[in-house]
Amino acid sequence: MLFEERRLEQLNSVQRHSCISALYARGMSTRDIQAHVGELYGVTISPDLVSAVTASVIDEVHAWQSRPLESTYAIVFFDALRVKIRDEGLVRNKAVNLAIGVRCSGHKEVLGLWIEQTKGVKFWLRVMNELKARGVVTS
Repeated sequence: MLFEERRLEQLNSVQRHSCISALYARGMSTRDIQAHVGELYGVTISPDLVSAVTASVIDEVHAWQSRPLESTYAIVFFDALRVKIRDEGLVRNKAVNLAIGVRCSGHKEVLGLWIEQTKGVKFWLRVMNELKARGVVTS
């Protein structure tokens, strides 16, 4: 076990993943995360460790994106949020399209998030087909 890994074990696994994931979600590069964790916790971590943690987050995101959905929702809202996203080294404004389903019990659930350059008929057809494939029944 590397010295840096032993030092990082002082933080529990949830704290490590949470810290690195939060920094990654804010658009920080692997090197920036490495430097920031070093400043905060006084430990040196490798870029490989940062990459491993962010890869595990991506696996969780894919699992969430493909999870089965309820067959029926009382209402489904489609909307978009404008956010700043780091893309190819530049920060750009992009639309994050989202679907929010309201169950018959009143509980709200985010059904999906999509980032697309264009929002034409083909995009929305793909979204509807994805929701249907995940279990939502259309009438």
